[in-house]
Amino acid sequence: MPAPVPPPPERPVLQFSRAETPPLNEEQSPASRSFSGVELIVRGLHHTHPPSAANHLRGILQNLRKAHPEKSAYITSVIVTQADTTRPINYAFISVNPALAAEPRPDILAELLPLLNAVPEIKGAGWRCCKNADRTLRVTFTMEKDDDLVAKRELVNKALNDRNIPWQGSYPSEFNGTKRLTYDLLDVDDVEKLLEKPPVINHVTLTPVRTRLVQPIYGLEVGILGGRDWQNMRASMDAYLREAYGRDAIAASRTELGGDLYTVVLKNWDITTKFLSDTEKLKGFFAKDPVTNSLRLTVPMFLFLMNSEGLSNRNNANILVSPQSRSNQDAQIQLLRKQGEETVQAFRTVIRQQQLVINTIQTQFRELVTSNIALHGAFELSNQVNRLDRRLQAERSELTACRMMKLATRDPAEVVAIEADIQKHTLAVDDLVAKVNEAESRYDAISTNLAHSLAALQAAGLSTESEDAIPSVPLVPDHIYLTQGDAAVALIADDAREVEQLVDRDDDMDGGGDEQGSNAKVTSESDAKDDTRMGDDLD
Repeated sequence: MPAPVPPPPERPVLQFSRAETPPLNEEQSPASRSFSGVELIVRGLHHTHPPSAANHLRGILQNLRKAHPEKSAYITSVIVTQADTTRPINYAFISVNPALAAEPRPDILAELLPLLNAVPEIKGAGWRCCKNADRTLRVTFTMEKDDDLVAKRELVNKALNDRNIPWQGSYPSEFNGTKRLTYDLLDVDDVEKLLEKPPVINHVTLTPVRTRLVQPIYGLEVGILGGRDWQNMRASMDAYLREAYGRDAIAASRTELGGDLYTVVLKNWDITTKFLSDTEKLKGFFAKDPVTNSLRLTVPMFLFLMNSEGLSNRNNANILVSPQSRSNQDAQIQLLRKQGEETVQAFRTVIRQQQLVINTIQTQFRELVTSNIALHGAFELSNQVNRLDRRLQAERSELTACRMMKLATRDPAEVVAIEADIQKHTLAVDDLVAKVNEAESRYDAISTNLAHSLAALQAAGLSTESEDAIPSVPLVPDHIYLTQGDAAVALIADDAREVEQLVDRDDDMDGGGDEQGSNAKVTSESDAKDDTRMGDDLD
């Protein structure tokens, strides 16, 4: 029977040992940088080798410790971190040693800022604004789709060398069909020079693009993005923070990017963490105002992280308003848009109906004016016929008197004179008879036109595009004043029947004129017979 298997050991027994691979520098260990972003960046350092900048900065700190012994505690509390371990870079980072502080201590770094900026051999110090490389020194050139990046890169290098603009790194890239050349320069002043005067290659200007960043004013500065349409964003957010965390909770606040970004430096680390974690409380504050409730405001974030992710990047994970709330708001907006469109359509229908009413009234008015003109012309012609008839009766009386005088006169000379008068009056009678006939014909024509105008007026008042399209309107307005020449004719009618009665009355007058004309013709014929009989008697 085989021996039993022994139990396993508590820990594995290794048969060899291997020394751990230490980091390049203890200060560069990831564990020593637990508060990423609460750092200073110092530019303009030596960069002959990858560790040159960090070593140069350590030497500067040693000199500052000797020159300012009162700041020795602050200087010994920080560590220096190399920016890049593979290529020489002219800047390095300073952070607080996490072994000496259980929470971020930007106040220690703030004490070193004026000391570092007073050192003449560097290009200045400030708060680190983003992860990885210093993007304040970075410019990007966008190329055409058919450009050869390798050949174009050589041309850009030559253009920068000709202008004495050095760089510490460059690389080509292509994303979604867009080709780019990116350069990390040595000096911020050189970036400004390129922005003011872009390089020209083969008669084409290459416009540089700078990364969108906001320089922090303190290590724990917090920002909220998306308030461009919120006019009083800073005042409202300051009031909210003072009410939620105390009247002295704010150390400094500002708005950047044309009011799109609100940043705040709070009193201490505890208040800062509460503000970052109380997103539901902040959402409730935004929900009270319909303006803020409809904006795509991001959750509070450290400005360092916002710069790193990109200030134009507003993915759904960073939006404070939930997708469900956003969908409800979109549905409400769509409903309001639909209601607005229906209201506009209703207004257009009302305007169209009003236009139909106006057109109908205008047509009625034109037809009414035409009827008034015809009626006025009929009255004038009736008066003219009466005047001509009176003149005709007078001429006939004169003609009869002359004929009687001719019968009673035996003097040949007087007979000749009387015959001349008879001939003159006969011509006058014939002329007046012709004028009376012409006036009667014109009167008949005007009466016909008046009847047509009244029929058109009636049709204009009754015909519309739709029976329900427009409300009914009176056929004839209450008062219409018509002026023709120096005469003014006023017509007051309640409806079209009064106008028709006027036409019937004119027809009666027209008939009376015809009787007068017939009487005139009969009288003329009897006078002619009398003249014949008188001639026979004289013979």
